[in-house]
Amino acid sequence: MFERLTAARRTAHSSASAAIDWIDDQGFFLQVIDQAPINVMVCDAETLVIRYANAASLHTLKSIEHLLPVTSDRIVGSCIDVFHRHPAHQRAMLADPANLPHRARIKLGQDYLDLFVTALMVKGAYKALLLTWSVATQEVRTADRFEREVKGAVQSLGQTVPELGQTASILDDASTDAASQARNAAEASRRLADTTDLIARHGGDVANVADKTQESVAATNRHVADLKAAANDINTVTDLIRSVAEQTNLLALNATIEAARAGEAGRGFAVVAAEVKALAAQTATATGDIASRIAQVGRHTDTVMAAITEMERETVRLRAATDAISGAVENQSGSTKEARQAIESLLAMSERTQEAAKSLTALGDGITQEVAALDKVTSIFLEDVRRK
Repeated sequence: MFERLTAARRTAHSSASAAIDWIDDQGFFLQVIDQAPINVMVCDAETLVIRYANAASLHTLKSIEHLLPVTSDRIVGSCIDVFHRHPAHQRAMLADPANLPHRARIKLGQDYLDLFVTALMVKGAYKALLLTWSVATQEVRTADRFEREVKGAVQSLGQTVPELGQTASILDDASTDAASQARNAAEASRRLADTTDLIARHGGDVANVADKTQESVAATNRHVADLKAAANDINTVTDLIRSVAEQTNLLALNATIEAARAGEAGRGFAVVAAEVKALAAQTATATGDIASRIAQVGRHTDTVMAAITEMERETVRLRAATDAISGAVENQSGSTKEARQAIESLLAMSERTQEAAKSLTALGDGITQEVAALDKVTSIFLEDVRRK
């Protein structure tokens, strides 16, 4: 667009140069230039005195005449130096038509002017300068604001990208550590589950042993009770034998007395009575010994029954403890399973976080490239705006 505008201006200036003589003779073409909506001035090539300013120039100059040493109605007849604080450079450049056309942007106070100067040739001689110009203050301020806001935002974004990459790197490291710890925790949970299963199996074995022990204790207790009952029965028989021995001894005593009364005729009967008495005494002694031993068996039986009863109570407590352990192991097994599932979920989440961190890093790299490209385009745009 700039090239087309430049070409159009050059064509217009060339046409104006070719028709300069016609302008002198034809007020119509001068009227066209005077009414054109662009700022046009013509300066003497030798003195650089402004010889002509169209209506648009005079109107625009009115808005900035506070920046000039002359008022807008006195601009025609003034030297072009009024636009420059140090005009020596401009004079040297404009003295040679080979330097033209020339584009420049000058600062006038707080405002900016865009100037485009071409040479007007009359029959091959450098006679005048055609100056088209415009106030570019708004464009400059827009460019400055664009640079502050847009390019500043681009630069801020560019500075943020490394932080994004650093955050992604930290996130990746943290997720890697979390994944490693989750794997370790999963392995520990697996070993705990195996141990819990082993305890559960052994707990079941202990429970079975406790049940069998309890059954054996109950059977033993019944056998001991039967033994005690048999001892009691023997004791009863022993009492009966003792009673019989006492009665036999009494009969033997009576027989001895009667044999003594019989004299010589009862001597043989007396011998038999003595033997019966001796046998009754032995029977009484044996019966006492049996009773004593049966009493001792009874005491031992009571001791064994007490021990068996205690063993039965311990077996019951063992069974209760085994049931409690089995319940706890079952609960632990459920908790271990839930913990393992949670750990596996955490591991999956950590892996997804790692993938997200990698994607974030790739996104940061892409943003870096886009920011660099946008910064380049912005710089080119600002150069184009300010060059105009």
